[in-house]
Amino acid sequence: MSTLITRASLLSGALLLAAFANSAQATSFGFDITVGNVSLSSFTGPFVHIDVDLINNQTATITATSLYSTANNATYLMGDGGSLGLNISGGGGTFSFTSALIYNSFTGFTPGTGGIGGPGGTPGVLTDGGANGSLGSAGSFNQTFNSFDGYTHAGDKIVIGLATTGTWSSAQNVLMANGSGFLAASHIFPALGTIPDPSNNFFNNTGYAGGGGSSSSSSSSSTSTGGEQIPEPGSMALLGLGLIASIFSLRRRSLQAC
Repeated sequence: MSTLITRASLLSGALLLAAFANSAQATSFGFDITVGNVSLSSFTGPFVHIDVDLINNQTATITATSLYSTANNATYLMGDGGSLGLNISGGGGTFSFTSALIYNSFTGFTPGTGGIGGPGGTPGVLTDGGANGSLGSAGSFNQTFNSFDGYTHAGDKIVIGLATTGTWSSAQNVLMANGSGFLAASHIFPALGTIPDPSNNFFNNTGYAGGGGSSSSSSSSSTSTGGEQIPEPGSMALLGLGLIASIFSLRRRSLQAC
C-alpha cells in the first residue's frame, strides 16, 4: 500500500513540475526605431523594427528588420559602422554575443562580410564594434555591430544572439535605456522603392536613428507578444523542495495507517 502511494506521489510531483516548466514560456518584446538625426530629417520614420525574444533566463535573440516609408518611397537599410547599436543589460551578470548576422533579401547586395543578397541568399557576418559613444544623437551604446560598408553592403535584417551570466526575467529586461533614453539605434541607408536596386537606387542621405526608450515616441507602441515570465532557478528549487516534503509526508502517513 505504501509503495503505491509513494509511486502516485512521485507521479503527481513529476506532472506538477512538467506543468510548471511548460508555463515558463519565452517572452517577446517589440519596438520601432523612430528618431532620426539631422541627416535623416527629410525622411519619415519608423526606420527599423526591433524584436527581442527571450529563449530562456540566460539567452536571447535580437532581430532588427528594415521598414519601408510610403511618404518617402524609401526602404531603410542598415549598414556600415554602427549598423546596429544595443544597450544591453547583463541581468546582474556579464553579457556577451554569440552570433551577429546581417541579411539582405534583395538581389545584388553583399551584406556584411561574405553575405549574398536575394531570395535564398546567405547572411554576412557583422564585426564587433564594442561600446560606441558616437551613434549620432542616439548617443552611446555598450554593444555595437559593424557591416563591411553601407550601401551595397547594407542589409534589411540583422539577427544577434545574446547570452548573460546573470538572469533576464523577461524580454523587456534584456535591453536598458542609454543616457539619451534609447534602447537601440541603427545606421540607416535609405534606398529608393520597395525593391532597392544596389546599382543606383540610394539617396545621398545616411544617418543614425534611435528608439525604444523614453526619448522615442515608439515606446508607447511597444508590444509584448506573449508568454509568462520565466521562473528563476530559486523558484524551481523551492517547488522541488515542496514536492519532496509532500511525498515524505504522504509516505509517513501511509506507514502509520498500516
